Amino acid sequence: MSGMSTRFAGVAAVLVAIAVAAGCAGPRRIQAENAELRRQVDRLSEALAAGEAQAQRLEERNAQLERQLAGVTADMAARESELEQMRRRLADQGFDVSVTEGTVVVNLPTHILYASGSAAITGSGRDRLGQLAEQLKAGFADFKIQVQGHTDTDPIQRTRDRYKSNWELSYDRAQTVAYYLIENAGISPERIHVAAFGEHAPIASNATPEGKAQNRRVEIAVMRMAD
Repeated sequence: MSGMSTRFAGVAAVLVAIAVAAGCAGPRRIQAENAELRRQVDRLSEALAAGEAQAQRLEERNAQLERQLAGVTADMAARESELEQMRRRLADQGFDVSVTEGTVVVNLPTHILYASGSAAITGSGRDRLGQLAEQLKAGFADFKIQVQGHTDTDPIQRTRDRYKSNWELSYDRAQTVAYYLIENAGISPERIHVAAFGEHAPIASNATPEGKAQNRRVEIAVMRMAD
């Protein structure tokens, strides 16, 4: 009986050890799981804080862009109002003037400025350009000026020895206006440049005398200099 008791005692000891080990492993596992959960919570908290900071930055950037847009919109409205006032002032002086895409365009029919087939400005043409120049100096000091020459489709006849094409005639006419504005009206040459379109930018049909008369013109396009 003593041998069996010994064996039973050994088995009991093993069972007790297993039970004790199992009892100890349970709390350790729970502690490990809790520690992992805390780490996950910390990571999620950090991610949430980063997301909130990013959202704040985006909100501030959006507010900044909205302020910039409001400023640009107000500036555009102010410039449009300024151009409209200038258009009215020129129209009150009897000029044919329009505003297109931020540019004031003064239309001068060639019969006001030149004799037929000529690029020499007449006396009445100089008077008219003088009136325009006063407005350009007074109200358009911060604007650049493009003098554009245009013709109808009729081929050169009387001055074929001087002009090979309507393009050359339109350039010469625009150039004489530019020189007049610089030399006689005191407008800075840095503000002026010349463009020739010949017959290639009509504003009316060349099928009628009336349309051709509209196409024979010098346009003075006045646009704000780049900031």
